[in-house]
Amino acid sequence: MYLQLLTLVGDYPTFKSNMDQFFVLTMGIIVFLIQCGFAFLEVGAVRSKNTTNILIKNLLDCFVSGIAYWLFGYAFAYSDGNSFIGYKNYWALHDLPEDQLAVWFFQYTFAATAATIVSGAVAERCEFMAYFAYSFFITGFIYPVVTHWVWYPGGWLALGAEYDDGANGTFTVVYQDFAGSGALHVLGGVAAFCGAVMLGPRIGRFHPSTRKPVDIRGHSVPMAALGGFILVFGFLAFNGGSLLAIADGPNASTVSLSITNTVLSASTSAFTSLLLNRTGYFGTRKWSILLTINGALGGMELWEHWWRTPDEGIFYAWDRKSGLMLAWQVAGVLTIIVWTAVLSLLLFGLLRLFKVLRVAPELESKGLDIPKHGEPAYPLEAYGHGHVERILKILESGQSQIFEQGFMNEGFSVEQDDKGLYESPEVRSANGIPQAKSEAVTTGEEQKSANRVPKTSGEEQSSRL
Repeated sequence: MYLQLLTLVGDYPTFKSNMDQFFVLTMGIIVFLIQCGFAFLEVGAVRSKNTTNILIKNLLDCFVSGIAYWLFGYAFAYSDGNSFIGYKNYWALHDLPEDQLAVWFFQYTFAATAATIVSGAVAERCEFMAYFAYSFFITGFIYPVVTHWVWYPGGWLALGAEYDDGANGTFTVVYQDFAGSGALHVLGGVAAFCGAVMLGPRIGRFHPSTRKPVDIRGHSVPMAALGGFILVFGFLAFNGGSLLAIADGPNASTVSLSITNTVLSASTSAFTSLLLNRTGYFGTRKWSILLTINGALGGMELWEHWWRTPDEGIFYAWDRKSGLMLAWQVAGVLTIIVWTAVLSLLLFGLLRLFKVLRVAPELESKGLDIPKHGEPAYPLEAYGHGHVERILKILESGQSQIFEQGFMNEGFSVEQDDKGLYESPEVRSANGIPQAKSEAVTTGEEQKSANRVPKTSGEEQSSRL
């Protein structure tokens, strides 16, 4: 037993390193699921004609970010250089120690999240190639430089400044950002705002004469709610894993406190948003699930910014040091905003100048799934069958009525002789491609006859009830 204990103590550094790596990898995998949460949230918030477009963009966020952050994003963020940017090593992870690969993976999931935030703001009207450009640029350069300032030990916001405290000596004040409220969410929000400004609103978003906003409803509240649940789950690891260690000293307690505070922040913000909307002063006097989800997510993200012990809090001591702490927080956030806004406006402005930023108005009106991807999320030809269904109908008078209806999907009965990209009748119609000769053409009367609901007498209806 004594020899086993000596062996364990002697190998403790390896054991600690393995524990920390396993913790970071596990948290990173959960954070990666945030991409799925954003995908479902955005899909539910857009119209059905753009479902495939939103899904593929959120999916490719993971892969575009993976390439950009592997090639040079991590080098800009965490390699040696100066207080502004890293540049000396880690290009394509060259010379990165193997025990740091877990950290690279966790930071990669953060970079992918920064790009995903922009996706929702430019939904339903952004060109596919423009999406590739901004996603690559944000994850490969804009975001990594900011993280070098904030989280690299030699970054200028991480170094802070030293101040004289008279008889008490000196003290150092630095910018505090525990889990990316400023370095990631402010950055992503500013980039999203700049993209939306350069793109302009969606067609129909504002009334043509009064210019008042018009609500454009998403097509699936259940999908948006599912995305919200997944995001809440992912943000627990997002905040809890940001310590990047679990084995040393009080690390486990710190992670537990971080997750607890995340839950409390989400709960408080969700209820506040729900009740404010219910009052009618700030909303619709309804119990809104979508607003509750947004409130919860906002609370989880806001909490990430402040992580101080009570004796060091800005509003606890209320002295010179507290004021300088507040000044550094404000200066850090403003710097992140300016940096992101300038580069984002330059990027989106160039894309707009070369006319590759926004899709054509006709495509935007009809939807992007069919002309851009050839894969409608809800193809009409996939619905219907050749059987007769018995349907219960509740009349306005409160009485029930049963009737029979049959709907034959002609998409299954025609012979397809057009092979290629537009072999679907639905796709050909949307793109103005002539109908194939083998397709059956029905007249208006024939169509009415096919879809006509059989009439029943009152006695027949009563017997069925």
